[in-house]
Amino acid sequence: MHRFAIVFVFVAASCGADSAAPLPIASITPVTSAGAETPKTDPAAKPSLSSASQEPAMTRASWSADRVGPAYKVAFYAVGGHPLSLILFDAVDRELGRIPIAGSGMWGMDSCVAQLGENLIGEVTMSPAQFADFSAHWSSYVVRVWGSPAGDAQPGTMIPLVDTGCRATRQ
Repeated sequence: MHRFAIVFVFVAASCGADSAAPLPIASITPVTSAGAETPKTDPAAKPSLSSASQEPAMTRASWSADRVGPAYKVAFYAVGGHPLSLILFDAVDRELGRIPIAGSGMWGMDSCVAQLGENLIGEVTMSPAQFADFSAHWSSYVVRVWGSPAGDAQPGTMIPLVDTGCRATRQ
């Protein structure tokens, strides 16, 4: 485990100094347990390609829904390739939500995310009325690409949407 030494530098104002003095500056330096500085990485070094960028971009998005209290968490999954951030539009082309690629998370075994084990993109929260409309008309909804970490999908590209059929209630 690393500890961080935090050093604050304050600019002392002398009498008659300009009242618009700069704000304090914070410097964080990683320190190992022995007190020696942690070596810094070479800024010129290029990161290796992730496995996601070596797969083609997803070709479809599927969805599932978990009831959480009165709301619904609608999860979207990548099908046929690596995940892309998406934008959800209703049948009259109103934007309903942006679905960024989720980081790691905790989903109980009672959730569709855990039950399906699919390639999760992310979730959006819907009210009961929004979910009733979505679940009745999902086939007329559209998802479009918002962003691709690998840069291999054009923003605005439409992706077909598929229902996984999974509905669950989370505690």
